[in-house]
Amino acid sequence: MTPSRLATATGVALALAVSPGVCRAQVEFSSYVGLFAPASDLAELIEIREGPVSLTRVGVDTIVSRFEHQSAATVGARLTVWLSTLLGLEAEVSHTIGTVQRTVESTFSLERPRTTTDATLFTATGRALLRLVLSDASTIHLLGGIGVLQRGSDLYDEFRGTTDLTFVIGSGLSRQITPRIAIRLGLEDYLMSPGLHHRSPRQETLDDFLPATEIRRRTENHVQHYLVLSSAVSISLSGL
Repeated sequence: MTPSRLATATGVALALAVSPGVCRAQVEFSSYVGLFAPASDLAELIEIREGPVSLTRVGVDTIVSRFEHQSAATVGARLTVWLSTLLGLEAEVSHTIGTVQRTVESTFSLERPRTTTDATLFTATGRALLRLVLSDASTIHLLGGIGVLQRGSDLYDEFRGTTDLTFVIGSGLSRQITPRIAIRLGLEDYLMSPGLHHRSPRQETLDDFLPATEIRRRTENHVQHYLVLSSAVSISLSGL
């Protein structure tokens, strides 16, 4: 399911939930800014190059490229429907503009060159929330849900599988400032197993004077934990 379809489906479900005659729900809209912090490397691209290194000698060079997302600022929005004092449903979208660092290691070189490329992340998730009341003005909540994460940049033009299924868990604290406005702090963990695969797993390079060099590529993906620490302003839409 694409991010746009998931967001549309979740929005329709929430719209039905708050329609007159369906239930007396409390509706909140919040926008947030936060810090996106990856907890592990994204993937490794392993290239094995087998071919002539001179007119009389054939060699094998293994080149490993490690990709790592860097921490970055993120922005997003949430639409929350509280079906009761304790239980709620929520649709969330976010957009992150950051960078990916690529570190290259080679069998025949002691150098480890690094390059940095701009990259974007878009998420769309649907969650269920459990709210615990601490006082008249403060509550904490736990959440869990599922969604999609889409990666974009020139770097990912080399790969297939740039959209992943993601699970999200988290918790937060809300503090009522006025009857309609609250401050919401949250910490969420997006868990996924990326499906990146290079578009050219096998390739041959030709030279005018030497035999062809064969290149074999494979991608090793790592289970991802993307942590998002956010601060939001939440506005109650009920009764407007």
